[in-house]
Amino acid sequence: MSVVSHNYLWESASQPADHEGAACFRDIAFVYEPIAAAYHYERTVETEELVLIADIGGGTSDFSVVRIGPQRRERAERGHDVLANAGVRLGGTDFDSALNLATVMPLLGLGTHLVAKNLPMPNALYHELATWATINFGYTRRNERDVAEMVSDAREPEKVGRLLKVIRQRLGHRLAFAVEEAKIALSGTGHAVLSLAFVDDGLAAVADRADFERAIEARTHQLYATASDCIKAAGLGTTALDTIFLTGGSSRVPAVRTAIARAAPSARMAAGSDFLSVALGLTQMAALRR
Repeated sequence: MSVVSHNYLWESASQPADHEGAACFRDIAFVYEPIAAAYHYERTVETEELVLIADIGGGTSDFSVVRIGPQRRERAERGHDVLANAGVRLGGTDFDSALNLATVMPLLGLGTHLVAKNLPMPNALYHELATWATINFGYTRRNERDVAEMVSDAREPEKVGRLLKVIRQRLGHRLAFAVEEAKIALSGTGHAVLSLAFVDDGLAAVADRADFERAIEARTHQLYATASDCIKAAGLGTTALDTIFLTGGSSRVPAVRTAIARAAPSARMAAGSDFLSVALGLTQMAALRR
């Protein structure tokens, strides 16, 4: 959800002391981000369209079916043109986590076995370190102590030793940034190399697009399902849409685009500014509300 506002006021220093330097807004309205993106996209069309707006962000993905057109764009009130909304708490950081677990964490011992009882390494810590929101939770004395004990009992002690170093030196976010860069690279190439020399000299992981797409398959299916639900909520069939408009940084992932396209296979794909479509749309909406 974003905010559109106009009539921005600066209160002067001549106001009472408890108001000095204060800034405020009047007539604040809350707007779904895909709606703001729709307003921005609408400026580029010459005929009326039914559009599925797909805003694929870092942590959430939001969809709206909107009726747009040159005869509608100057209207300040567009509630009747918004036919449906849907969303899912899933985005780019989830793709990062899946890629991290598939390519990096095995180099730190994920999947290896302990000698005692031939048990696999516990995987909870790997998931914690591969998830942006929980990385810092992995840096506990108990985890450090437990992993140190498992190094001597591991069938591949050098890998578990790398895990111990990541915990001791707080390297989880460096791993996450390396994975994110690889994810971005995979949007344009078939494979990417992640240098992990900060963990172990000469260490690197190779990320393959096909493997990445398999790792996020369940998640991209969720995007397809949510987009389909949004179209159904609008009372439309899969062939009724003219365009799918993509925005948000994670919309660049080819598997994401393919999954969403499945929801409306006859619609053409369009894209604007991945990071600015929402902000530009909000600006245009604020201008109309003056």
